[in-house]
Amino acid sequence: MKNLHRILHVYIYNSVEDEWSYISGITSKKLQRETIHSSDKYADCYMYTGANLDEFVFISPVAVSGEFISYFENLSQTKVTVLTPKKRTNFISLNITHDRKILQKLKTLAQSYESVSLSAYANTPHIYKVATTLKRLGFTVIMPHSPQERDIGMVKPYGSKAGFRTLVEKLHINNPSLLIPEGYIFKSRLKAAEKASQMYEKFQSIVVKTNRGCAGYGVHIFRKGKLPANKTERIKQLRELFNKNNYWKKNPIVVEKFIPINPKNSSCFPSLEYYIDQKGRTHMYYYCNMIVTPEGEFYGMEMNKDSVAKKIRTNFLKVTRLIAQEFASSGYRGHLDIDTIYGADKKLYVNESNLRQNGGTDVYRITKKLIGAKFFSKAFVISRYRDLPATFDHSFQAVYHKLEPILFSQKTKTGIIISSESVIRNHGLSYAVIGKNKKNAIALERSLNRILDR
Repeated sequence: MKNLHRILHVYIYNSVEDEWSYISGITSKKLQRETIHSSDKYADCYMYTGANLDEFVFISPVAVSGEFISYFENLSQTKVTVLTPKKRTNFISLNITHDRKILQKLKTLAQSYESVSLSAYANTPHIYKVATTLKRLGFTVIMPHSPQERDIGMVKPYGSKAGFRTLVEKLHINNPSLLIPEGYIFKSRLKAAEKASQMYEKFQSIVVKTNRGCAGYGVHIFRKGKLPANKTERIKQLRELFNKNNYWKKNPIVVEKFIPINPKNSSCFPSLEYYIDQKGRTHMYYYCNMIVTPEGEFYGMEMNKDSVAKKIRTNFLKVTRLIAQEFASSGYRGHLDIDTIYGADKKLYVNESNLRQNGGTDVYRITKKLIGAKFFSKAFVISRYRDLPATFDHSFQAVYHKLEPILFSQKTKTGIIISSESVIRNHGLSYAVIGKNKKNAIALERSLNRILDR
């Protein structure tokens, strides 16, 4: 007999599916495969997004070992069933709809539930095909973290560099405190190269972006001295860049002024995650300071009520809420993040938005589960990636045993969380540090590095 008060939660990690418009435009097949692999290797990190549930099904493009599943379940006290469909395409949602074993397993699991709650890393058009397939099999399917299918079309433009810029420029007219770096959108690669050359001559530093990149890929920063002084040579070099990969040809190109930061400022890259519920109400989950490489690639963050300086926090929260409310009015439902830059000129610029879960969703969920609803003031969290030594035993067990003395303790409510086994197998470590305060978190991270570098 079904328990009418229970819902089977099913989560799909569909990062490659979401990023396909960029990945498919990479000309080199080798680099394309590497980009897919780079995205897929973080799949098991997103098991932590289910830490707020008692149990759920996690559908992953890559297998997850029993050892890591046990580690996750013991830490989060959440039961997870991991399913991996046979790969037929780079769209995991479509793979699910054609995988009889996966569908039969879901049917068996759902027998004692009233309905299935379907959610994903990103709200792509393809996840609605999964919902349709499940409904045909007799499931009652709800999608509380997704827009209505009729509104899914707004995700692509607003989640793109060009679409976001167009929206912000429109909102700026009546909201002068909402700023975005000076920039322009081009469909012509020649015109983009000419404008980029002109802006480089004027500002000495520029940024060029493809419309849909991922984790900093598809973004090129040219600082002073990085492009030729001669105009003709400069345009030639930029045109060579735009001819290198098909995504420059397929998608609009954004050219904008580079915003320099003051390295002494502790919060140069404020970001936050909103959730828009089915009634269109916006809920801020957390804000953080992103850790970004000089090349513009995201590789970590700091999360705490003081991670964004007080002097910019009021305006930061004001302008980001304005954008989130605009998304809600356009029909978007679910997760989104908004990234900003606090420049050396002491002005806050919005940079981009991603209408999906992001690099902090998993950390937010597990930290809230372990520390409680007031974690934002009770803990300081660092989430980061580092390489592992080449001579290291790149197995989950080896890393676990080395770090065991400083792993998260339920008694002290501090310690290290291993975010991914897959990343370890690829000679890296994705981890979160939960400290009582910033000083404690930094000390724990230093201990981690000392242990791994012995």
